Order: sequence, then C-alpha cells, then structure tokens
Amino acid sequence: MPLLEDYAGFRLAIVLAASSALMILGSCDRLLPTPAAACTAPETLSTIQNALTQDGIKGGYQSFEAKDVRGAFTELWRSGSLKISLSRLLSVNKDTKVVDCAANLDLTLDPQQQRIFDRIQSGKAGLLLHLALASSPGELEEVMPEFDGSHATFPIQYTRQPSADGTTFVYTQSVSKQAQRALHFVSSLKLFAEGEASGGADASDEIGKLAPAAPAADAPTSATPSAFPTIKVPQPYSSARPLILAMGWKALSYERGGEKDPCDTMQDICRRFPEVVSCAGTGLNPCKLAFIAPDGRFIVGQIEGEDPDTMTLTGLVWANADDSQYLKSLLKG
Repeated sequence: MPLLEDYAGFRLAIVLAASSALMILGSCDRLLPTPAAACTAPETLSTIQNALTQDGIKGGYQSFEAKDVRGAFTELWRSGSLKISLSRLLSVNKDTKVVDCAANLDLTLDPQQQRIFDRIQSGKAGLLLHLALASSPGELEEVMPEFDGSHATFPIQYTRQPSADGTTFVYTQSVSKQAQRALHFVSSLKLFAEGEASGGADASDEIGKLAPAAPAADAPTSATPSAFPTIKVPQPYSSARPLILAMGWKALSYERGGEKDPCDTMQDICRRFPEVVSCAGTGLNPCKLAFIAPDGRFIVGQIEGEDPDTMTLTGLVWANADDSQYLKSLLKG
C-alpha cells in the first residue's frame, strides 16, 4: 500500500505565519497509518487551534490587553469551552498526498459568561458593553443568534499538505466570518466575566437603573456631585454639556491613541469632547460618551450628528456595572 507508506515518518519543523493562518508542524517523526489519521493527529488539531486563535484576535480588542486575550484563548481551549469535534476526512490527493479535512468548532459558555450573555439578550446590559465585547458595529447582533442556549457550532475545513523537502503544512481552508466573530466574542466575554467576578458590581446595582426624566432647569450653581443631571432630553449638546459640568460632573478623559482607545472614527468630535468614547460613523452618527463624578460614579449618554457644533444629546443614564467596568479600564490606560 504505497499511499499509506507515504504518510509515515514525515520530517516536521516548527514555524508560524499568522497572517495567513499557515503553520508548519513541529519536529518529530510521527507515523500516520491512514490519510484520515492526518485529520485527527494531535499536532494537526493543535495547529488548527492556534490558527483559529489568530482568526479570533484579528478584529482587535478595545478594552483588553493582548497578553490577557491570548491567556483567555489558552484557558478556553484547555477547559473545553472551545474545542474541535467530529474531525473527518473530506478528500485525499494520491499524487500530492494533500489531505482535506472537515470538523466542527464548538463554543460553550460557562455560567459566568452565560449570565452576561443573558443580560445582553434581555436588554439589561450596559450601554457601552458592546464596545468591550465587539470588534465592529453590529457584531453582537450577528453572533448572538448563532447560540442555542450556551452553545454554538460552526463548520470549519482545514488541509494537511506535505512538501517536497519533507516538511508538512497545516492550514485552515474555510472559517466563516461568523465563526471568527464568535471566537472574538467568546474570548472577550470570558475576560469581561473574569473582571466582573474579581470585583465588578452586580448587574442589579442601582447605578444600572435609568435615572428619572425631568424638565430642563436653569444651570445650577451648586449640587451634590453625584446627583443625576436633571436636564431635558433631547436637546442640543452645546447647551446640555455646560449644565452637566456645572453640576460637578467631569468629562471622562483618557489617553487618546493608546491601545485601549476605542474612538477611532470622527476624531474631530473626540478631540472636541474628551468624554466621547466611540462614534459609529454611519447613519445619524451616534456617539457614546461618559462623565465621572468625584466619588467615582459614571453617567453615560449618546449624542448624534456629524458637526460638533450641532450635535444633539439623545439619551443620558446612570452607568451600570458593565459600563462602569469598561470605563474604568479606559482610565487605567
């Protein structure tokens, strides 16, 4: 059986080219008795895990450090929250000995992640939570329907290809955009859940509740620093902002252009208003903003428009636990 003999004893050497999710496998002599065994060989699956991790982090993380993201992926694979299942042979080329494989990428939320997931799904999560968990606008809305309860499955395809010099390449052939976004979402969700478990406030905390609406009033000369700004919404931001500042609130200010700076569009608005943390850049251009009180509490809001001089304040609420944790991460820089 010459074909089976060709699969025995490949010389393997380690290299990673993350940009193309292409990897050359490690230095050992491994016997692969059949082409199908190439799909399930431990070093093959380990390589595909690394390639999928690279796919997951391509979108960038706005509120988590790179080393923490990689640590989250390591723990997700180790715990089985991420796993490759039902690996199987699709085809084999007898001349080139190239093996094409298919498998499932399984994602399972742990109880902490599930609680945050449920908050998002029920509309009880913070106004800014999507900034911490999504790499692009609308990502959560696209990814979350893929989950059946705490579980989601995506099909993947990968290839194991020997070369003339005896090295063996393993690379992903087909990983959907949905799967990449789900990987990004699950790793971010894990990091957010860990942060919440290590000291974040519970979602039922009073700062998560909507503040009562009230008619506009003349700018006060003094007020309790943490009193909610009782101003009319909507109204021009040019008039609302001075009222908020006069009540003792300070514009959230953090280092622009740093690793955690999420304000990568509409830079003129971000420079004009340091409290702005994100702008959509599409449609009415909604921008999220935040103010902080001397006692450390936050309020978050939304303004709309493209011209800083004519933007409108369309919403203002107490920051809840999710919002506060995200904003504190920005301040830490």
